[in-house]
Amino acid sequence: MLTELPTSTDVLIVGAGATGLALAATLAARGVSFVVIDALAEPRRFAGGIALTPQTLELLEPLGVTERLTGIGNRAGAARFFSGDRNREVVALRFDKLSTRFPYLLFIPQQYTEKALTDRLGELAAGTRSGVESTVYRPYKLLSLAQDDTGVTATVLGPDGERTVRAKYAAGTDGVHSTVRELTHVGFPGELFRQSYLQNDVFLTGGPPRDEVHMFCSRLGAVTFAHIPWDPAGVVRIALSLDRPPAAFSTLKPHQLQALIDERAPDGYQVKITEVLETTHHPASHRVAERYRIGRIFLAGDAAHSHSPIGGQAINLGMQDGAALGTALGTVLNTGEDVLDSYENERRPAGREVVDLTRQMNQIATEPNRWKGALRDALFPVARIPALNQRVTRVMAGLDR
Repeated sequence: MLTELPTSTDVLIVGAGATGLALAATLAARGVSFVVIDALAEPRRFAGGIALTPQTLELLEPLGVTERLTGIGNRAGAARFFSGDRNREVVALRFDKLSTRFPYLLFIPQQYTEKALTDRLGELAAGTRSGVESTVYRPYKLLSLAQDDTGVTATVLGPDGERTVRAKYAAGTDGVHSTVRELTHVGFPGELFRQSYLQNDVFLTGGPPRDEVHMFCSRLGAVTFAHIPWDPAGVVRIALSLDRPPAAFSTLKPHQLQALIDERAPDGYQVKITEVLETTHHPASHRVAERYRIGRIFLAGDAAHSHSPIGGQAINLGMQDGAALGTALGTVLNTGEDVLDSYENERRPAGREVVDLTRQMNQIATEPNRWKGALRDALFPVARIPALNQRVTRVMAGLDR
């Protein structure tokens, strides 16, 4: 049972996804008080982010989270790319050759990552605010935000009616449809990609080995396969892009998903869908907020940037935002040194870089023109050149950002 929502704190965090929890854990590690609210009554059961990069695992290690995640997740040391149009493997990226403590992509459902962060946050927060059983207050909907020279005043609506919270700073980690971003009138320019994505958790035979992720490039759309830990074991997440989702995608049958895969797959690629556990549909847009800082209010994660699932960068970029913002806020609150501008100066360019990267990956992987697709497939093997291959692998691992 939650205690009453506090009326004052150092930092109000609006949104309890991976970004907000990473921010909260970073603040807790620095002894900074915070309040986390979320509009949902319960955490999401199905969330899209499943791939954690070496950079993110290194970042979370000082918070005591990485060991929990690596003990659960599936480690993929290689990513293999295939041309469904030309029926061949075109290039492989070897993460297991990288110089890092975590030479792999870690595949783990986002809800598991959020639980690990929440569990660790409870331990860290114990010294910050005693007597609180949960550090996330649900469901509380943000109604208004106002700021002055000394802080931010938020009005929220929850189970006990309208309440007011006063904080020195506030952070919007409330997703792509961010209320914080809307209330602060920050533009979110960009474009909707011509294809959207189905994310499917399935049982199958064939497909990639557990220690690899496979991706098909095709003029009809891209397909990615990755093994994820689940109960029961043996679940594979398939992300598939297409022009129009099936009318009844939430009840997609194995033969329907099989048909979508077969028309995108190289001839001879052996995979058979035996059961579809769950399917969700996600439009893909490429956007970056015009500002990450609005006085004492900040944007992070999907509230600050949006891009497609291709490349698996979203959850990583968001948690990196959260940790960077937590470090900056912790510094100013603990030492008085104003380093807050560094957050936007560092993280907005990083956001633009990832959004540009995923925009390019989407276009390349799903090129509808036959001749341009043929050119893509002809040029892909250039990435086998060792120096270039290592460079691309490091970019995908987040180690060169």
